[in-house]
Amino acid sequence: LGEVLHDVGLLLIPREIRSKEGRLTQEEWFEIQKHPILGLHILEKVSRLPDSVPFVSYQVHERENGTGYPKQRNGRFIHRFAKIVQVADIYEALTAPRTYRASFLPFEAMVRIVKMSRTGLVFGDFVKAFLEYASLYPVGSFVELTDQRIGKVVHSNRESLGKPVVSILADTRGNLLENKAIYQEDLSRNTGVQIKRTLPGGCLQGIDLM
Repeated sequence: LGEVLHDVGLLLIPREIRSKEGRLTQEEWFEIQKHPILGLHILEKVSRLPDSVPFVSYQVHERENGTGYPKQRNGRFIHRFAKIVQVADIYEALTAPRTYRASFLPFEAMVRIVKMSRTGLVFGDFVKAFLEYASLYPVGSFVELTDQRIGKVVHSNRESLGKPVVSILADTRGNLLENKAIYQEDLSRNTGVQIKRTLPGGCLQGIDLM
């Protein structure tokens, strides 16, 4: 519930700022940084909410090393639910397109979040838990294997984050497989092949990717 409502304060930020195309000015960014406080005021008026929900809304944009907002709290003073939502919120933001940049591939977003944990921006234990759940290559990612096959990640392997289960969509010569010929490869059991690189979602045309 805290995750769903964590940005409710944005409703009180002028639309021309929160919907602006392009980067914000410093003054506009200061306005955006007010939304956790505004969200807290909104949620405090809602009866029968769990006590943790306002904490999540208020602290989701704080950072472990005290560089976040609105109060520059460090990890010791950030609610653990807010720390969990921080990781999900950053991942969602990175993988969504912005007017000033394209969306990052899921793998690229994961790498950036891992780097953030190493630099003290987000709590490492929750980043690790997120990786164990979604894997380094989240479900839905398109990948090229070292033998040139192309596939789509359909399941993660908690014991081997870099070796998910992949649905093979194209053979070693780049030929798309017919739907009835598509099969799954568990990379944790096939030690002779691994993921070479991730691919954009539109890399394959004319095939049912569901």
